[in-house]
Amino acid sequence: MPAPDYLKGVRALCDKHDLCMVLDEVWTGVGRTGKFFGHQHFGVTPDIMTMGKALGGGLPVGGILATPRRAAFLKPGTHGCTLGGNPICAAVGATVLEVLGRDKLPEKAAKMGDYMRDKIGKFKAAGEKIKHVRGLGLFIGVETTAPDAMPALRRALERGLIINVTHKNVIRICPALIIDQADADRGLAILEEALANA
Repeated sequence: MPAPDYLKGVRALCDKHDLCMVLDEVWTGVGRTGKFFGHQHFGVTPDIMTMGKALGGGLPVGGILATPRRAAFLKPGTHGCTLGGNPICAAVGATVLEVLGRDKLPEKAAKMGDYMRDKIGKFKAAGEKIKHVRGLGLFIGVETTAPDAMPALRRALERGLIINVTHKNVIRICPALIIDQADADRGLAILEEALANA
């Protein structure tokens, strides 16, 4: 997680030196953090922003948004995308955007993320094995006190919970934006047991 004023500082430096601020929202965009784009939590607007993954609802798609000033440089033939230009994926992307708004999935992600982080913070059986819980919305990191969280990952996978480990000791949890409390509770029970007994 960046410090609260970090991105504002980057934006100010870019403005001061006439630099282009580019943000990669492939992971953090399309509702995952509890807002439509992750940068919206920090009160900045990038010059260029990349998107993908969730935008396609499971189909391969990539996208870029740019301010009018920066978009003027993107003439036909100057920017390509291996996951762009497919009409089926573009139609799916448009539907994903429609469903996100209609079903208020960013707001749901914010609420479920708060619920899950709070519940992880109250783990009893595995409490001493958690150093820090962080994240926004349904983009959650659980930093473990153990130098290697892979044993917990393997134990969770054996019980049917798909998680990921980054930086050796950070468990990354990124469930579907449509997750409900019952599924969250089932997954968190497996996570607590995996952390406690790995």
